[in-house]
Amino acid sequence: MGGEISIYNEADWNGIGEVTQHITLESDIVFTSQPNNIDLKSYTFDGQNHTITLPNISMESFIDMNYGNIKNLRIDASNKYIKYQRN
Repeated sequence: MGGEISIYNEADWNGIGEVTQHITLESDIVFTSQPNNIDLKSYTFDGQNHTITLPNISMESFIDMNYGNIKNLRIDASNKYIKYQRN
């Protein structure tokens, strides 16, 4: 596609600062700690049918959306409680 932020691993995810373009997930990610929160704003996060596995910790959020869009993403949150709030 071009012009996207590509995420391949946990370090890539946690290295994202301000989102200024669409995001694509290029591989499955298994987080070992609380992922940094990403504010999608009005951009699209395309998981490309990959899976994000969240750590077995109490957490509130890892993606914020204000008119943004998440598509083609699987989330493994087995035995976890995630608080969801749309701004």
